[in-house]
Amino acid sequence: MCVPWAWSKTLLLLTLLGNAAVGQERPAQGFVIRLPQAIKPETVMIHSGIYGNGLRLGEVRTRKGVYDYSLEVNGVDSLKLLIYCPGYKMVTAEFKGSELNGAQAFVPSLETLPTTRLEGRLENSAHEPLPGRTMHLTYHLMEAMRYFRYMDGLVPMIKIATVMTGAEGAFTFDVPSFADDPFFQKYKDAAGQFGLSSRTKWSLPTDDTLHPHSFAAQSSYIEPLVVMEIRLGTLSGRLGNAFLRRHGLTSDLTPYIQSVNSIPFSIRLDAAASGGQIFYNANLKPDGTFEVGVPPGTYDLNLLVLGPGFRLKEKIPVENGIVIQEKRRQIVNLP
Repeated sequence: MCVPWAWSKTLLLLTLLGNAAVGQERPAQGFVIRLPQAIKPETVMIHSGIYGNGLRLGEVRTRKGVYDYSLEVNGVDSLKLLIYCPGYKMVTAEFKGSELNGAQAFVPSLETLPTTRLEGRLENSAHEPLPGRTMHLTYHLMEAMRYFRYMDGLVPMIKIATVMTGAEGAFTFDVPSFADDPFFQKYKDAAGQFGLSSRTKWSLPTDDTLHPHSFAAQSSYIEPLVVMEIRLGTLSGRLGNAFLRRHGLTSDLTPYIQSVNSIPFSIRLDAAASGGQIFYNANLKPDGTFEVGVPPGTYDLNLLVLGPGFRLKEKIPVENGIVIQEKRRQIVNLP
């Protein structure tokens, strides 16, 4: 399975900032986030943004039975926190440098957030129900980018729930009413989405074997959500020596494919879905062969030449309008 390039590129490194106190061995020191005793700390998601010499993002790894988590904030200009606790509204907090001096504890104030019922049905491309399938529901928190003020990087994912489809492929989720949460209302133009996956593990960012595989937060879901599970098709083939020579490349592509710094350049082969919004890495090998599994549809195959900093220098069309069908292989060979 190939993850779309638009989601897989990661230009911003998330650094682990939280150091959890373990039992009674050592109490948390410095600036402490203290979770209420009434909740399960392992279900809480804590993201932090430390501002000083730029922005440093971090995720605090919460643990069962641990309620105090400390952050290193010496010499920073400001700190922003974003805390999600299942069943409650999103918690935000901001502290200036002067407020961070000396030991202190921040206890999030939790307000209950209701849920709304989402009913759906999972079926195959022949509209037959798919019983006994695991369905994961997540939320891709695009709002965090606006809140922490960064343009590119990892998007936090909230794990909402997992259910099993019934005899007729039916499933039901109790979805958090994010549309009624002031935090999500403030950043509603950030286009955060709930994501669906039927894979065996939590999926990031979405499951491209499902259609639709995402939906927006709403106050209510009146109509059942009919989800179709499709089987991927395969796009494979080979870029021949003549094609490579025409574009200044040798028959052994190892130096260009395995480049880690794009100097003088590196290359990659992409299959772009219709509309050009989703890209799949075609996994080009040093001998010019490639293969990738993609959802049914029409694709354009392009060779990308990337210069220093992995910036696009040239896009070389390989073949356009390639039709991929479910569970079928389409071969593209260029001499």
